[in-house]
Amino acid sequence: MKRDVFFISDRTGITAENLGDSLLTQFPSIQFNRTNIPFVTNEKAAQAAVLAIRQSRKNGVEPIVFSTLTDMATQTIIKGSCAHVFDLFGTFVEPLEEALGTESSHKAGRMHGIGDTNAYDKRVHALNFTLGHDDGLSLRNLHDADIVLIGVSRCGKTPTCLYLAMQYSLKGRKLSVDPR
Repeated sequence: MKRDVFFISDRTGITAENLGDSLLTQFPSIQFNRTNIPFVTNEKAAQAAVLAIRQSRKNGVEPIVFSTLTDMATQTIIKGSCAHVFDLFGTFVEPLEEALGTESSHKAGRMHGIGDTNAYDKRVHALNFTLGHDDGLSLRNLHDADIVLIGVSRCGKTPTCLYLAMQYSLKGRKLSVDPR
């Protein structure tokens, strides 16, 4: 059995995919056809997403939709898509507002550093440094690196450095060594 699953977000969709995929692992007997629809930031984009969702409907089987939309107007449009819609933020935001005694900001992009411009700038700088020093041959600016990975060729130094830059704002360098 194969089910269509959509991950819809007003940003990249990483949060919707991660949480949705975590939930789907609980159903190992079902194969999922995954579609990410990022940057649903207005009603026109939400209507286009609904069209894609409705077109995926096969044999009367409603698709699954995981949404992290923060705008109520776009979320309402998605909920009208004739699918099983799981509002991943709405499920928790209202009880959190009650528990904290205050309203949430209902703003997109807060998780990934967009709300904190200093953290965002630091992450972009780390990523640029890492990409700019990916040759693995010279020692230029080695002293500016937060982390230096040393290993044989093709062992995963570059993706590791990029991950550390994106997730932890670490400026990475890699050096290759000859295993002989």
